[in-house]
Amino acid sequence: MHLLLLSIVATATIVSPTSHRVANVPGRAASTHYAASVRAVGSGEGGWKTAYVFVTTAKTSASYSNSNGTAESGCGYFAHLNGWSASWLSIEADSNGDGIEVKVQRIGTGSASQISSASIHPTTTSAEVTSVTPADGAIITMAGPLDVETNNLPLQFQVDFDGGLQTTDTGPSYSGPPLHTFAIFVNPMDTPPSPSDSGVTTVHPGDPIPTSVAANTTLYFAAGVHHVPADPNTGWRVYALPSDVRVYLDAGAVVHGAVTNGGGDGKDTIVLEGYGTLSGEDQPRCPSHGDYPVFSHADSVAGAAVGKLSQSGCCKDNKSPQGISLRNVKHATVRGVTFVDFPNHHIIADAVTIKNSDGSCATTPSIFHNSKVWGWRANGDGLHVFGTWKVSNMFMRTQDDSMYTQSTDSVGECPATTFDNVTSWNDANGSGCMVTGAGGVMRDSANIYARASWQWWAGGRILSHRQMGTTEDVIISNYRAEDPLPSLNVFTIDMRNDASKPAGSDRNGAGTFHNVLFEDIFIANVSTVRKSLFSGGCVPACGNGPLPTGVPNTLSGGNQTTQNISGVAFNRVTVAGTPLGKALSAHPGLFNMSGSVCNVTVDGVPLSTLTA
Repeated sequence: MHLLLLSIVATATIVSPTSHRVANVPGRAASTHYAASVRAVGSGEGGWKTAYVFVTTAKTSASYSNSNGTAESGCGYFAHLNGWSASWLSIEADSNGDGIEVKVQRIGTGSASQISSASIHPTTTSAEVTSVTPADGAIITMAGPLDVETNNLPLQFQVDFDGGLQTTDTGPSYSGPPLHTFAIFVNPMDTPPSPSDSGVTTVHPGDPIPTSVAANTTLYFAAGVHHVPADPNTGWRVYALPSDVRVYLDAGAVVHGAVTNGGGDGKDTIVLEGYGTLSGEDQPRCPSHGDYPVFSHADSVAGAAVGKLSQSGCCKDNKSPQGISLRNVKHATVRGVTFVDFPNHHIIADAVTIKNSDGSCATTPSIFHNSKVWGWRANGDGLHVFGTWKVSNMFMRTQDDSMYTQSTDSVGECPATTFDNVTSWNDANGSGCMVTGAGGVMRDSANIYARASWQWWAGGRILSHRQMGTTEDVIISNYRAEDPLPSLNVFTIDMRNDASKPAGSDRNGAGTFHNVLFEDIFIANVSTVRKSLFSGGCVPACGNGPLPTGVPNTLSGGNQTTQNISGVAFNRVTVAGTPLGKALSAHPGLFNMSGSVCNVTVDGVPLSTLTA
C-alpha cells in the first residue's frame, strides 16, 4: 500500500518509498484545532505517521456597528461565522494494499481535547469510523482497494465530532462559540512533474512567475508559498494561465492569487492540475485605491434589520477577482485544485461551443474534476460553468450559492453539462444548487449542511430558482439533502418579476420553468424556522404566525403565461422518512403554490390535489 500525505503548503520528504510520504510545512501554520496521523491498514502502532493538517479561518466581519466609514479586512464576511475555521487533511493513495486509516485528535488540554463520538458526511461515503477513545481520538478507515476503477476514489467527506453540526443548530438563532470543522480528502496517487525534465519550467517560492511559457510544456509550482504580484492600483493578485501549457500545482504549493486565461477568443486550451491550492485569503473585496462608493453606517443598520450584508465602509460593488475565471476557452481541464476564501466567485468557467460545417456539434466537453472550495464570504459562490462540461467529484463549502446547473440557455446540438458526485455545504447564506439553464443533469450529489444566518434570504435554499430566467429540461437525480437541522426549505422555484431590478435584467423578465425532473430525492428534515417574520418568498405571504413544518417549499409562478411553472415532476421524494405525497397530505404547509403553475406532479399525482 502506497500512501502520500499531502499538506497544502509543504516540502515533501520521502520517509519510505513503500509506505508514506509526510510533508513538511514551511511558511504556513498548521491547524491549531486538530492533529492527524495516517497509516496503512494492518501496519500496527508503528505505522502511524504524523500528517500536516491545513486550516482556513473566517475573518472577523465588518459589522454594521462600525461607523467610522473605513473599509476593513472583514468586508464580505458574516458576523455569524466570526472565528469559525475549517481544517482538512489531504492524502494520496494507490490501489495496492488493504486501505488506510486516519487518526484524528482534537488539540487542547484535559477534557477539552477528548473526542467521544464521530460521524461521516455525506453518509453514503465508503469511509467508516472504526474506533473512538479518549486517548486516541477517532480512527477513520478507508478500506481497500482504493482506486478510481472501483469508483471509491476520490473520497471527500466531513467528520463531525461529538455531534458537531449534526446536533448543534447553527441557524439564525445561533449565538454560541465558533465551530471548528474537520474534513478528509483521499485522492488518487499522482506523480508531480520532474524539475529535471527539459520540458518543465519550475517555479520555487519567491521566484518570478513566468508570463510567457513555451507551448506543449509544463509550468510547475513547487511546494511552498507563492505570491502572484499584486496590481499596484487595485492590490489584487491575478495570473494569466498560458495556453497550451500544463500548469501543475504541487500538493504542497499554495499560490496566493486568482487565475484567468489570457486570450478569450475561443483559442485557449487551459490545463490546471495538481493537488495544490489557489488562495484568495489575502485578496480584499475592495480595491486598494479607495476610489469607490461605500456603504454608510446607516446602510449597515438598515441592512442588518432585513438580513442584508451592507457593511459600513465596504465597497458597494464587488469587482474583485474570481478564483479561476476562464473566458471563451476552446477547451479546459482542471483537476485536483483546492480554492480557498476568494472575495468573489471561486469558479467561473466559460468554454465556447464548436460546430462542424454542417452545424453538428464538434465540442469535446471540458473537465472540472476533484476540486474543493472553502469559501467564507458573500459573493464567494462555488462553481458556475458555461458551455459543455463534465463536472465531477466536487466538494464546496460556500457562503453564497454553491453551484448552478445553468451551462447553456437553450437545448441545442451540443450536450449540456453533467454534474456528478457534487457535495455542497452552506453555513450563513446561499443555495446548495441553483436549478437554472437548459439541459443540465445532476446526479449522485448531496448537500450536507444548509444553514442560514438570516431566516428570510430570498433564494438561499438547497434547490433553488431565484427568478433567474427560463429553465427547461433539467434533471436532478439521486440527490441527498442530509442536514438534520436545515435552516430553510429545500425547493424554491420563483418565476416572478423583481420590481427592484431593471426591465430585462436578471430577476425581471419573462421566463418559464418547464420540464424539470426531481427524482430519488432524500430530504432528512424540514426547515427549523418556526415563526414567520417576513414573506420569505411565500406568495401569498406566510404571515406573522407559526410555521409547524418550517419555511414552506414554494412554487411561485408569475402573473403571465410567459412566466409559468409547468411540467415539473417530483418522483420518489422523501421528507423526514415519509414519501412526499403522504407528507403533503398530512402537512399542506410543506408547499406553497401561487401564480401561473400547472402540470406539477408527485409520483404522477397532481400536486394541487395534495396541497388543497
